[in-house]
Amino acid sequence: MTLSFLYGLLFLASWRILRLAPPARRPRPRWPAALIVVAVAGSAAQLLLPGLKRAWERSASAIDGGELWRIGTSFLIQGGGAWGMGFNLVTLVVTALLAARVFGGGTGVPERAGGAAALPAVLGPVVWVAGGVLGNLLALAVGFPDGAGSSLATMTLAVTAAVAAAPLSARTGRIAIGVLAAVAVALLALHDEHAIAAVLGAVLGLGLRWGGPPDRVVAGAACWAGAAVFFVGQGIAMAGVTNGYSPVRHMVSDLGMVGCAPADVGGYHTEVCSPWHLAMNLGFAGTGVALLAGTVLLRPLLPPGRLAATGATLLGVGGLGKIGAALTPGDLYPAAHMAVAVFSGPAPTVGVLLLGLSLRATHRTAGRAAVLCGAVGIAGFAATSVAMTAGWAGLAERIAMYPVIAWVIGAGVALLVSRRGRRPAPRPAR
Repeated sequence: MTLSFLYGLLFLASWRILRLAPPARRPRPRWPAALIVVAVAGSAAQLLLPGLKRAWERSASAIDGGELWRIGTSFLIQGGGAWGMGFNLVTLVVTALLAARVFGGGTGVPERAGGAAALPAVLGPVVWVAGGVLGNLLALAVGFPDGAGSSLATMTLAVTAAVAAAPLSARTGRIAIGVLAAVAVALLALHDEHAIAAVLGAVLGLGLRWGGPPDRVVAGAACWAGAAVFFVGQGIAMAGVTNGYSPVRHMVSDLGMVGCAPADVGGYHTEVCSPWHLAMNLGFAGTGVALLAGTVLLRPLLPPGRLAATGATLLGVGGLGKIGAALTPGDLYPAAHMAVAVFSGPAPTVGVLLLGLSLRATHRTAGRAAVLCGAVGIAGFAATSVAMTAGWAGLAERIAMYPVIAWVIGAGVALLVSRRGRRPAPRPAR
């Protein structure tokens, strides 16, 4: 009962702040309706298919066993029985509609009545999804019990919007922020998983409040630079291998295999035992999201024409392939893993090569580097079949994959450095 009271108090304080914000601009943003439809559809499916909750909920043992998709599905269904479902759906509806007052602007952050700047509407659903995914990952890391529900995502959205928009010059705003802080401390003291949402929302809200909305190019460049998670996950997983791992002999995806029994993926045989396989699979997924999101955000910077368009498409497809590799460990789903390998490997390699060709006239250094990385990657893939029989399959795969990932990371870092002095001044705290 104490926890339910604290949850309700947190939402009420957030809603009070959001009601102080000017109404959403017209036409009203559509993302609240989309979130509500997704949540209601998930709940309806859960009622019609009683086994869906068990199949989609956050389960540490199932996720460790290769069912990585649960991190993204556990906040699309509801736990806590009828009361939990009703509470989560009602709080989502109210939060989304009120948060549209904050996340209701265009990419240019237009001024609204009263001088309050609306943050880009796209940030609303992004914050909600981030709250669900990151909340579940942190809940797993801390060791909270298995579960399901949209409350982590919705609470993150509510706190983010409230902290970003709170009018500290108004007494009501200061009181509401104080209530939010007190509830967050109480949830931390009670070791409740919703403390994750309160803290995450506060961090995101403060970032938006003091730093302003993210520039599209900066966000895209940060995504590309974030592809470094590929090497981080690989390093962590390699450190946990118990029976020897050779980067020359063994492929990268061996580190993501769930079991320790010998496995055959196509014509490739491996006996690697990787207890920390989750790190590698999260690295694959993170790299895929970085490639896909970064390419979409940076597309306007690329030259016009089919060459750049095709290259960007293949790089985005490569991101989807990396996500597919994370969801299909080779020892559990060998056929599916082989199928997505075409998209996760050759597709982005050819994509970077084409991007390099399209960039040579306008960005000579970046273009030449991309062509070189793409050409080396293609040579690595061409040598893979020979390497598998000669005992250096891992080396050939790394020659094929590493240059492309390195170019993406380097391009992202270079863009971030070049944009440092171009960002608009941060908004003053209100």
